[in-house]
Amino acid sequence: MVAHLDESFSYAQKRADSGVQHLLLGGELDLETPALAELTAAAAALAIGAKRKALLPLATAAIEYALVRRGDSVLVSCYGTASAPVVYQLDRAVPLRLLLDTCAQSMLEMAGQELDPTARQIAIRVAERAMATKIAPDPEGLVAPMNQRGGELDAPGEHVPLAFGYEAAVYPSSSSSQGRSTRADVHALLFEGHLWAFVRGRRLSLVRGPIMLAAHRMVVAVRTLI
Repeated sequence: MVAHLDESFSYAQKRADSGVQHLLLGGELDLETPALAELTAAAAALAIGAKRKALLPLATAAIEYALVRRGDSVLVSCYGTASAPVVYQLDRAVPLRLLLDTCAQSMLEMAGQELDPTARQIAIRVAERAMATKIAPDPEGLVAPMNQRGGELDAPGEHVPLAFGYEAAVYPSSSSSQGRSTRADVHALLFEGHLWAFVRGRRLSLVRGPIMLAAHRMVVAVRTLI
């Protein structure tokens, strides 16, 4: 009997995780998702404007999710946090109301199979709080990225054997997080851009996308060589 109940709860948890996983990742990636209660709390904090960005690291793998408020949606990114970060997904737009309702429904599904009365009641309260959460206007409105260019923008001439240049679109830090000391934020380095190189006067495009990851790989390669 106990084994049957455990199996039923495991099925309910997998079903709940599946719904959240499809919403966060679009069904194209088979990756673990953050703890449901933690995700629900983060979504609620973003909805009421208490936070503009939430970082949710997984407990079982070197993977982290970043949720960033953009109007009535959140941009969901998923990436590895090992020494050589890997981007699995960057800035997938998810309606905030849909995220809250999906989390609430998943919490109720898990609560229905929870054996511990206290844990079941907590899950129900978290779900009810999520469903009752009103989405406040985005406190910072539409934020435009700052366009930056640097390095060699024009060919330096054949006398320079190797040179690099870049352009990038970097979003300013949230006013709510300025002045605070926080742990390393890999997501802050995943801004989009274009990195190029001049090899004896000839311009070569190296990467379009998160240029800091490409720069990091080049540094690691040079360190290995020397």
